[in-house]
Amino acid sequence: MIWNYFSNAAGLHGPWVQLKQTVQKRNIILHGGRCHYEKVIVDINDTIHKFTCFTFPFFQKFSKNCSQMVVVLENWKPSYSHRIVKWSPPPSVCDKYNTDGASKGNPGPSSAAFYGKGLPESINLVVEAVAIKEGIEFCIKEI
Repeated sequence: MIWNYFSNAAGLHGPWVQLKQTVQKRNIILHGGRCHYEKVIVDINDTIHKFTCFTFPFFQKFSKNCSQMVVVLENWKPSYSHRIVKWSPPPSVCDKYNTDGASKGNPGPSSAAFYGKGLPESINLVVEAVAIKEGIEFCIKEI
């Protein structure tokens, strides 16, 4: 939803799905078209239901009735799970090899990383390139 992306960055929060559809229907009427009030309500409810089903898969079993959707969403409580993870650095005689979790599902040059000790301070692109080069050299040597 591009409207949400830019409006949130600007500090504006609102029901953009309904606003967009209402503006579209207004433009139809303004330019000589016909649009019934009931059709606008049905379209907005349908869009909200589709968005809600996409966001909350369990919601698909409920009807498109607006009042029922509101009741279900107001009573919904997310379930959170957590676990504590403690990272310990490897001993100084060892090297640590990682995959770059920030690039999951997006294979490319930054999807592999190699932790090298003693790299000079530099921009991230140079460090990534050095890491890839050293990682490949290590793999060729060891395999």
